[in-house]
Amino acid sequence: MSGPDKVASAIEGSGVSDRCQYDEVEDGFHNLIEHAPFPIVVTNVATSRLMFMNRRAQELFCKSEDQVAGFPAVDLYADPAERERVLELVKENGRATEFEVRLRRGNEVFWGQVTMDLGTFRGERALISAFNDITKRKEMEEELRRSRDEWEMTFDALPDRIAIIDRDYHIARTNKAMADTIGMTKETSIGLTCHSVVHGLDDCAPPICPHRKTLSDHLTHIEEIEEPRMGGTFIVSTSPIFGKEGELYGSVHVARDITDRKRMEQALRAANTKLNLLASINRHDLSNSLSVAIGFLHLAMTKSPDCGHSLELMKADASMKRMDSLLQFSRAYQEFGVKAPGWHDLGALFNKHASLIETKGIRLELPSDALEIYADPLLDRVVYNLLDNAARYATGAHVVGVSWKEDAEGVRIVVEDDGPGVAVNEKRMIFEKGFGKNTGMGLFLAREILSITGISITENGAPGKGARFELRVPQNGVRMKNR
Repeated sequence: MSGPDKVASAIEGSGVSDRCQYDEVEDGFHNLIEHAPFPIVVTNVATSRLMFMNRRAQELFCKSEDQVAGFPAVDLYADPAERERVLELVKENGRATEFEVRLRRGNEVFWGQVTMDLGTFRGERALISAFNDITKRKEMEEELRRSRDEWEMTFDALPDRIAIIDRDYHIARTNKAMADTIGMTKETSIGLTCHSVVHGLDDCAPPICPHRKTLSDHLTHIEEIEEPRMGGTFIVSTSPIFGKEGELYGSVHVARDITDRKRMEQALRAANTKLNLLASINRHDLSNSLSVAIGFLHLAMTKSPDCGHSLELMKADASMKRMDSLLQFSRAYQEFGVKAPGWHDLGALFNKHASLIETKGIRLELPSDALEIYADPLLDRVVYNLLDNAARYATGAHVVGVSWKEDAEGVRIVVEDDGPGVAVNEKRMIFEKGFGKNTGMGLFLAREILSITGISITENGAPGKGARFELRVPQNGVRMKNR
């Protein structure tokens, strides 16, 4: 109940029946408004000057009791026009209720709320006004408005297409980028179904729709979607929005335009395909020429074993064979970094190449659990090289053991044998380009292939007890499952 309502109710209880015709019940009424818990000001209708202020009003306007009588009522208002609007309401309706105005306290302007009634005070027609200081509330409202405007500007400044979609697939809100993309204003898009404005489907959302999946399991979903109606390819994510009671309201739908990136990827793939074709042709021709040269060298060494140049011919033969080995090696790695990474069953890859060590009498031991890791397709060559190294250098070894274990950072994969191991001064060098007795590229490229998806590889075995290669795979790059 507002201030004047309380006053009127109290007067009616005293036998004064007409609220707008206050009879002068001098002592009782004066005592009532003097001790009211809110500011009350009484103004003479004829002179528009103050007749009375209770203690709360004197505190609100910083007036002493001797400053009240005869003070111009209009000077309580920062804008006289606002007081005039309140008076108009009183003339029309008999009262004005909770009208917001700017008030004056000396040189200070503050926000107030006034409820004004027409009545009688000390035998004269008077305006009885109850005030409420709402400055803090207005400051809060202004801060909320400013925050809302800043949020709205930020929301609209984002280049991603953003929409808030409810459980029934209706658009509750969009940012400017989304509205522009679907050819509407933010206001006209509200209430329409997302699948109708985005996909042109009236009945239901397509199966690939991430919002549909979020409604089903209450989780975040991400999809790559090509949508001609939106003019390209987008990475679309939907994140669930929950109400105060934990109920699912809908989702935040974010679409990021990756059309240019996809075009660049396609152009890069096309260029790589052509370069690989050119490299393959050149490698084939060069390999054929080397084979012919090696053949002639062998013929020369056979026909002239005592010509005095046999050592030089043997060195030339070895050099050409190394060149041929490098050509074969480059053919195996020509797809390095070209194809997109994917999930690979590590155990299956080791089983695929197990014959490399089994022909040397070395046994392969694998865990019972299956492990998939996210890596470049050339992970196959990494596994091949690890087992090939064991076959070549693990003299006297009986077993190559492969194990993996989860920890806080992801998964640690260990590939170890019981051969002579790696010398301490060679542990870092074995991953350097050109180091080794074969091509000198196997472990170097293994490290580079693994690093594409954030996998590291080190050798930390004890010399004399076997080689031990440790691969560290990040958490988002592993999937464990039972065989």
